[in-house]
This record gives sequence, structure tokens and C-alpha cells, in this order.
Amino acid sequence: MAHGDEAGLRKDIADLLPEPGERHAQLLLQRAQLTEKLAITGLQPWLVLDRAHIYHELGYADLAAADAYLALTLAETGLD
Repeated sequence: MAHGDEAGLRKDIADLLPEPGERHAQLLLQRAQLTEKLAITGLQPWLVLDRAHIYHELGYADLAAADAYLALTLAETGLD
């Protein structure tokens, strides 16, 4: 691949990605939707884990770890 082609490919990929502020807003919306869904359906391990992933993407390591641990605990409890 020629250098010009590589630069063009990077630009094409960058055009497909949301702006950083837009991505942050999308993640906050997803977090709110998951939290609302958890309030309605009760604590489901896979929903809590999904929220942990969102917290991780947002850079909230402590909240991501707490939700990941909660998801693990819920899954283990369900297996007993």
C-alpha cells in the first residue's frame, strides 16, 4: 500500500468515527438507558456488565470495577 493510500484510508476511517464529544454523549445516553432498564427489570448480570463496559469507555475505572464485580456476584449467586 502506498503512503498516500494509507493516509487516505486513515482519513476515510476517521470520517466514520464520531467526534470525541459526540462519542462521550452517546456513552452517557447508553449508561442512562441501561440504568433505567436495570431499575425496571431488576439487576441482570449481563446488563450490569454492559454498564461496566460503558463506565470503562468513559474512563470511570472505579465505577467500571464496581459494576463488573456486581455482575460477577449476581452471576455466581444465580448459579447456586
